[in-house]
Amino acid sequence: MNALKGCRSTGVIEYIERAMLYAHGAPVAVNRGSGSRGYLGTDIMGSTRSVTDSYGV
Repeated sequence: MNALKGCRSTGVIEYIERAMLYAHGAPVAVNRGSGSRGYLGTDIMGSTRSVTDSYGV
């Protein structure tokens, strides 16, 4: 059974590079391969709860 029923393959493999940015040993942002950056929001325990763009969206 094909999980991608109705989709067709173009034969192109897309590779997206990501790099985590740290401040004082804690992750604060991620650079995405597209040139954008996502900022990590944490809860009071320090667990990552959200990822937003530079506008907070």
